[in-house]
Amino acid sequence: MNTLPDTHVREASGCPSPVTIWQTLLTRLLDQHYGLTLNDTPFADERVIEQHIEAGISLCDAVNFLVEKYALVRTDQPGFSAGAPSQLINSIDILRARRATGLMTRNNYRMVNNITQGKHPEAKTMKLALTLEADSVNVQALNMGRIVVDVDGVNLSELINKVSENGYLLRVVDKSDQHATSTPPPLTTLTCIRCSTAHITETDNAWLYSLSHQTNDDGESEWIHFTGSGYLLRTDAWSYPVLRLKRLGLSKTFRCLVVTLTRRYGVSLIHLDASAECLPGLPTFNW
Repeated sequence: MNTLPDTHVREASGCPSPVTIWQTLLTRLLDQHYGLTLNDTPFADERVIEQHIEAGISLCDAVNFLVEKYALVRTDQPGFSAGAPSQLINSIDILRARRATGLMTRNNYRMVNNITQGKHPEAKTMKLALTLEADSVNVQALNMGRIVVDVDGVNLSELINKVSENGYLLRVVDKSDQHATSTPPPLTTLTCIRCSTAHITETDNAWLYSLSHQTNDDGESEWIHFTGSGYLLRTDAWSYPVLRLKRLGLSKTFRCLVVTLTRRYGVSLIHLDASAECLPGLPTFNW
């Protein structure tokens, strides 16, 4: 049986692991063609990807399986058939993935140059992997020491804010080593977030009202509750609630709101109420 190479050995040598290549391609394909993120699918777990690789399942077959299982619909091309061989991956995609930049440089993806440059005080070289997505920033150092990285197109304040939202500490030190900017992790843990129904569209409101009144055995009222002035969503009722909302017909705008609230505040219970306040930085709709 073929065994997977050690991920750390591959990263240290500058060669991406098969899992990294899968994550890179899946992230791009899901975002560009289906309006989803990797965390919305079972492939967010590296072990799932490793099992597919060990079983000899190609990435194309894995994508088609995902499309069939969750009845995904292409958002960029009408009439997409999951039964046909996938034409989404070509040789250019593979070559770009092998460069291990952590992201693709076409369309809406930002360019990251000169990744992996760092110096340890004892002159040891450190490898740094930086991945930029629509709503997440992941940084990993393979050994201890100071990190020096040249990044194009990334706003430092956005990077600091995103690190803080995930509960981590980021220190930015200038060349003189005299000034440092730290971002303390959040101190409050929430179990529920309450916001105005103005953050959802009139169409989504109609869908939620209909779904919350489905009282049959296979209805949605067990996790979408009508309160009289809004709705309660128990996102922990499903392993992949965003995929479920997509299948139920909720818009991409609403699904993005759910993803933003659950990740920003670390909650599984969302309370949409007509009398609640609007949250900053989120779109509103007048209906």
